Amino acid sequence: MSVRLFSLRERGEIRASSFQKKMYITDQLLRSLSLACQLEGHTGCVNCLEWSQNGRMLASGSDDFTLRLWNPFTYQQLLCHRTGHTQNIFSVKFIPDTTDLIVATGAADSVVRVHDLKHKELVRAYHCHTNRVKRLAVLPLAPYLLFSSGEDGTVRSFDLRQPHTCSPGSDCSNVLINLNSESIKGAGQNSKV
Repeated sequence: MSVRLFSLRERGEIRASSFQKKMYITDQLLRSLSLACQLEGHTGCVNCLEWSQNGRMLASGSDDFTLRLWNPFTYQQLLCHRTGHTQNIFSVKFIPDTTDLIVATGAADSVVRVHDLKHKELVRAYHCHTNRVKRLAVLPLAPYLLFSSGEDGTVRSFDLRQPHTCSPGSDCSNVLINLNSESIKGAGQNSKV
């Protein structure tokens, strides 16, 4: 039941207040929790976990530069995917409405990569950030949009339907927020912060 609730919350199909009421955590519950199983496979620290849209798979990203898919109920590794990243992976996201076959990763090499796991190929690589990519986000109602934030102080958007090329340090049109600037795109004509 709880996996289903988490899945509904992730997709925005259940209100936060309703989720909190159903998933109220008490001290007694916390004390009763224990390790069911340790998933073996990564050779470096695991930095991120992400549930699939249907709640049947768990993705992990690691310091070993790989993305792994797991069946969290049978404790089996389903896939080990070499991402092409050259530094630690800090974020992984399933792209909505792709039957959990398209996954994005962000890493310390400043690159956002989009992977087709069915065909085991790279779909896109975005080289826009100038420092580590720390978080990725998606919108269930706009499955073609991917957002990234990095230690370069920017939040960027990518339309997965369109090709995009960018080189670090260039004036890229996908910057939504730049903490190194005094304006926020989309908040009015060069609105001051």
